[in-house]
Amino acid sequence: MPAPGHDTVPTEAIAAACSAAHTALARAVDHQQAIDSALGCLVETVGNDLLTSVYVLQHDRLWLMAQRGYDEVRDGFTLDQGVLGRAVRTGELQYVASVRDDPDFIAAMTGVRSELTVPLTFDRPALGALNLETRRLELQPSAVPPVVGLAGAIGERVRAMSSQFELDLSTVSRLFVYASSLRGVQPVAELAARSLGRLLDLDCVQVNLGHDGSRLASFWRRPVSRAEPLDPALLRSISDRLGSVSSTYAVVDLKTALGDDEARRRGWLIWLPLHVGRETIGSLVGLSARQITAESGRREAATLIAAHAAALLDAAQALERERRAATSDPLTGLLNRRGLDEALAVELERASRGGVLSVIVFDCDDLKAVNDRGGHELGDRALQLLARCLEQTRRSSDVGARIGGDEFALVLPGSDRASAQLAAERLRSRLTEHASEPLGLVTASFGVAAYPEDGHTPAELLRAADQAMFSAKRAGRNRTIAYVH
Repeated sequence: MPAPGHDTVPTEAIAAACSAAHTALARAVDHQQAIDSALGCLVETVGNDLLTSVYVLQHDRLWLMAQRGYDEVRDGFTLDQGVLGRAVRTGELQYVASVRDDPDFIAAMTGVRSELTVPLTFDRPALGALNLETRRLELQPSAVPPVVGLAGAIGERVRAMSSQFELDLSTVSRLFVYASSLRGVQPVAELAARSLGRLLDLDCVQVNLGHDGSRLASFWRRPVSRAEPLDPALLRSISDRLGSVSSTYAVVDLKTALGDDEARRRGWLIWLPLHVGRETIGSLVGLSARQITAESGRREAATLIAAHAAALLDAAQALERERRAATSDPLTGLLNRRGLDEALAVELERASRGGVLSVIVFDCDDLKAVNDRGGHELGDRALQLLARCLEQTRRSSDVGARIGGDEFALVLPGSDRASAQLAAERLRSRLTEHASEPLGLVTASFGVAAYPEDGHTPAELLRAADQAMFSAKRAGRNRTIAYVH
């Protein structure tokens, strides 16, 4: 303990405390016990003026692993919160002699005077951090070197724990808290696959969605594994054998179940159907070259992961359907005007970093005549023909939309004016190849505008392409014209 009247923590006390903590780390076999003992040594050696904690980064948040001296400690920090978050986010140690001078400081207890936070690894972001706070006394800069050494030793223990995926209530709780913050199908599926793989030490895990398992939502594998996703047909065969509707957890020897050479190479499979109520929306499937065995606690955790993932994936798919309905045209399956505006804004932002982009606007030359000849049903078929030809001729990076009535648009990222004119001509030619009864020949007029020459915003580009399209109509229809200022 420092002598009465001193207002700083002696460097000798910090050095002795860190030395004792190193000894405690070396003696304990269990990683959690080792870290608890190390923090205990710090407080016992320096005194109750010292508050210390270790946080680890999991699922983009900082979670408490161990602490000494606090009556109450906050948990689940984001990386933009506190001196602790700053240290882990930047991978740099943070020494704050007076917390009053640091706007990021978050008080866990009253009367804290100084804070020292050392990342467990000097990555960006770090694996976690060792945090020291003092109340009456001030930490000196000379305390930094021994604490840095101790943080590195604790980091080795935390890294070992992370590789083992230690299973306890707090780990599962953190996983579910993080999973509940996800909104998309892919991030939820990726988390479920990765978590099951680490939990049961599998070679690879995949998430398939749909009643027939045809949608591969995620595939995770260990860095050393060369495994590939299982074919949906094989999954359906296994599902039929298992009767997966009534099953929550099954381990299958593929050699016995399928008996072919490929099955022998794959080894063992674990099958967890994704149930929502009485409906099966997909499956969580893992593979291992070794026989898959797990004690009851890990089996229960695996089924909990599957159940939680199923609920979140069902909600994410419902959200996808709502978004798709809000941004797509039901007649043609293309984007609608809202969807086009969103996509064009994204592509323009990319092009603003030194790229090019073009927009084609076109519409049917005489849809009224088609409607007069065969009614709106025939007119709808003409619009569907335009959409089908657009889909057949566009590149995978291009974005097509029906933006109203008989008017369509095509966004071409990375294409200049000349390339866009060629694309419009290909589409126009494709239309003429589809003349048939009762539709007859359907033609369209095309207008082309290019970024940055003809506009810098979605509205400016669409307006320029629209004007060029009307110029094509005035010039005789069934042709392509580029915008002219």
